[in-house]
Parts: sequence; structure tokens; C-alpha cells
Amino acid sequence: MPRPILAMDCFDYCEQAGGVGDCSTRCSPGGDLDVTHPWHRSSAPAPYGAIAYGVKTGAEGISWGKPSLASAQSAAFSTCARYGNNCKIVADFSNNCAALAVAKGAVHYTTAIAHSLSQAEYNALNSCKLNWGVCEIDLSTCSPK
Repeated sequence: MPRPILAMDCFDYCEQAGGVGDCSTRCSPGGDLDVTHPWHRSSAPAPYGAIAYGVKTGAEGISWGKPSLASAQSAAFSTCARYGNNCKIVADFSNNCAALAVAKGAVHYTTAIAHSLSQAEYNALNSCKLNWGVCEIDLSTCSPK
């Protein structure tokens, strides 16, 4: 049975498709990726996500809400590869949240996985600061629980 597309699904699809136009506008009711449009997908949430990072270029990519670990890694890697050629998967997660903290100069990074977004960000940032000083959260997200 078709289910309505959720705003998070729309933003994910829009971003993975290259974010042509403004995803906020495109994913609002009446936008060309209308959030009320029925998609023929399983009603079960897709729990997988991944983060890709390229130390040499600072390229990064993230995915969430994917139906398999392989599709999550592929989506994160593909996004990262648009910005650099030395990307690798640095974290993957299921039914959790993840964050990437990057040190000043983008040479060092830390990832963390936790049950809440705030906890994942806190853990990644504190670990990064402890090891490399000045850091900031570059990416964070949650997959459905």
C-alpha cells in the first residue's frame, strides 16, 4: 500500500539527487517533490545510515533512512565523491544517530554514534577537542528508530 512521503524522505531524496533548486521549497506541499505525494514503498522505516569523509580534501557525505547498510554507504560515498576523490566510509549506523567532528585544518576527524543526535554530536566534538584542539561538528543525522 502506498504511503505518504515524509518530509525527511523528500529532503534525503532531494539532497541525494544533487539538491537541484531549494530542497525546502521543493519538499513543501505543492512543491515539485510534494511531501503529500504517495510513494510505493514499505511502511517500515529504513534504519541505515553512513558518513564518508576525505581527509585530503575535506570532502564529506552523509546518508540516513536507507534500506540496507550497502545503500547507506553507497549514498554517503557518492555524495562525498562529488567534492573529493579520497573519500572513505568513516561510520555506519542503524537505528541510531551519528556525528562527524572535524579538527581545524580538516586533517583529523572523530565520529560518534549514540541514541540521540545531541549525544552523538557531544561525544564526537569532545573526543575531537581532546585529541586535536579546535573542532566543529560538520555532519550529523539520525536514522529512524
